[in-house]
This record gives sequence, structure tokens and C-alpha cells, in this order.
Amino acid sequence: MLSFDIAEFNCGDGSRIGLFQQYLKDYLYHAAAAKINGKSAVTTFMGQDCSFGQGSTNNGWNTVFGANAGNIYFMPAYTSDPRGLGAFNIQAEVNWGSAWPEGGNDINLDRENYFIGLLSQTGKKYVPTVSPLFASHMSYKVSYTLLQSRRLLILEFHLARR
Repeated sequence: MLSFDIAEFNCGDGSRIGLFQQYLKDYLYHAAAAKINGKSAVTTFMGQDCSFGQGSTNNGWNTVFGANAGNIYFMPAYTSDPRGLGAFNIQAEVNWGSAWPEGGNDINLDRENYFIGLLSQTGKKYVPTVSPLFASHMSYKVSYTLLQSRRLLILEFHLARR
């Protein structure tokens, strides 16, 4: 899966379009590329404000994807308010924050249920995240999660949806 960490890339102007397009050229059609519905999976961490100098987020990503757009299953982890996800040209939303607890709270399914409810209204898919162990270097957001607790929550989640 091709995943861009937008927190580390400048995407406010067009200066990086060529770099992103080179990554797509190098990896999008690679034999090991993750596929969803026959399309190469592309995700991001953040990126909801990436206009690439094209006037809007949708126009920016469309420019980056160019002729490859029809071969991309775009599922970013936008960190904007999930109520606005319907406005974005995406196939799915990766719920980055669902893999571990935040602020010392226990992990639960509230975030999943919230995102699924909103996304189901827009026709977009939901992608949960799993983290065997996560440690943040940011002092305000230090948390650790073991895989077992997340695995049990995902199992509980799927059983509840049957």
C-alpha cells in the first residue's frame, strides 16, 4: 500500500506534484501493491488541506493522481471533522485514531460507530486501524496499546454488526 505522511510533506502549492507523481509511477503498479477492487490502495496521514496549488483538496489530489486516478482506491486518514468527509473525492476513510486510546481513556468502539454512521450516509467505506504497539514521541499524546485488546474490540465490533 502506498501511504503518504502529509504531516511531513508540503502540499499547499504545486511544487511537490512531480514528487508525488513519481512515487505513483514507481509503486502504484508494482506487483506487491495492495489492491482493493482491482485498484491500488493509496492512503495518507492527513492531507485534507492539500490543494497542491489547485484551489481545493479534491482538485489537488485529482491533479496528483492524473491519468492514474481510475486505478487508485483512495482511502486517506483525514483528520478533519468526519461530518465533512462526504465533500471529499475518496472511496474510504481510514480512521487513524481508532487503533489506540487517546488521553488516557480506554479504547472502545465509540469512534468506529461514529465514523461508520457518518460514512454510511455518504456511500464511503470505513477502514479501521490496528496497532500492535504504538508509542508517540509527543509528550501530550503518549499512549501504548497492545494488539490483543484491539483485536478483541474488532471482533466485538464485527459480531455486533452481524
